[in-house]
Amino acid sequence: MNADEKAALGALETDWNSTLALLKSLVAMPTVSFAPWPKEPLFACADRIESELRALSPDLLTRLKSPEVPDDAVPVLFAHWKAPAGAKTILLYAHYDVQPPMDLSDWTTPPFEPREREGRLYGRGTADDKAGVAIHLAALKAWTKASGGLPCGVKILFEGQEEVGSVGLEKLLRANRGLLDADAVLIADCGNYDVGIPTLTTSLRGMNAVDVELRTMASPLHSGSWGGIAPDVGIMFARAIASLADDWGGLSFELPRPGEKGPERVLPTPDEALMRRQVGLPEGADFPFPADRLWRRCWDEPSLTITSLECGKVGESGNVIHNVLRSRIGLRVPFGHDVDEATRALVEALRKALPDWVELKAEPEDSAQPWATGTDHPLTRLAAGAMAEAFGRDVVFAGCGASIPLAQLFGELLPGAPVLLTGVEDPYSAPHAPDESLELSDFFSSAKAETALLGRLSS
Repeated sequence: MNADEKAALGALETDWNSTLALLKSLVAMPTVSFAPWPKEPLFACADRIESELRALSPDLLTRLKSPEVPDDAVPVLFAHWKAPAGAKTILLYAHYDVQPPMDLSDWTTPPFEPREREGRLYGRGTADDKAGVAIHLAALKAWTKASGGLPCGVKILFEGQEEVGSVGLEKLLRANRGLLDADAVLIADCGNYDVGIPTLTTSLRGMNAVDVELRTMASPLHSGSWGGIAPDVGIMFARAIASLADDWGGLSFELPRPGEKGPERVLPTPDEALMRRQVGLPEGADFPFPADRLWRRCWDEPSLTITSLECGKVGESGNVIHNVLRSRIGLRVPFGHDVDEATRALVEALRKALPDWVELKAEPEDSAQPWATGTDHPLTRLAAGAMAEAFGRDVVFAGCGASIPLAQLFGELLPGAPVLLTGVEDPYSAPHAPDESLELSDFFSSAKAETALLGRLSS
């Protein structure tokens, strides 16, 4: 660690209360990107972040535009600090929109009133992904305060539509490709293997969701008059979907043969007791597969999820046999498979599992392909070293069962630049669920790691 890096880390620590206050102020903004939530908080949050960036005197600060994206779209902020002679440039990404809070009664404290409890900060967007925004800003502020400028080139990309599929972002990036050149990309939207364990994510599953509708009869029927001879669409769907997956989401039907294999990696040794706690299994519920398959099922194998189901409404539905059922089926696909081919295989398998006369409609969403990367790039190793020093232990290279379409897009637009996936989520963060949170010590360690990395990109 040289004197400049030490000074920047000192400035980061001195101003840490201000960084925490900034994160809390961002979390207090209900920036839900799903309809029908209002868009005003998204624009207000973009304005606040833009003012933070402007105070750091970038060489360029703009809101990305494209003829294909409406001018009134939620802002995508871009900032650029030019690299000193001989220094490298890194592109830093995070998003400021969040998931809906779901049932407010399931939250211990209100989702948009951030609260600290037992070393964690609770609130919607704490971990996913306003901490990413705050970390990027904190690292830039630390170097600006300590040295009057940045030791390397930095490009910032902050968006507000990630949770709804990054609407329009690909078009914006392709239209503004000339702004994006960088030696590395850091996406702060993943997490750590566990609290206190620094992690670089090296693979993501692809995903798709399929909205299905089943129709069996012309109309619902009285269950007393017709029960036993009229087809029950709920039971039919339950039997069909149960034939496609086990109780834990593993597929029971074949996907098209995989193509390219992902890079070899040493998987962490699973701690079955720890994973039981992380999943929240009740006493007596055991994983029905060997411990050495736990992470592989999460990261390297496909899975199926019923994310929503409609067949009458509890408390409002009478004693009827329903004729229509609607469901959203989520599909996660590991690297080596094509998501669109896998989606077609899912629909075909569901069709075969139902009687021919049942009317089936299936409408897939836009898909996200899986992604994987190696760990031997010099800048990947540089980032791993900075993380290891900040956390006080070696980095784990892990997979992630989620999907980030932007990782693949950056890999295409910036060939040769490693895409580094970091973040502050941990198995207890509950992103997308009630009581979302982050571990405050990991938040600080992550900011230290990024601050140190910027310094090490100076040559």
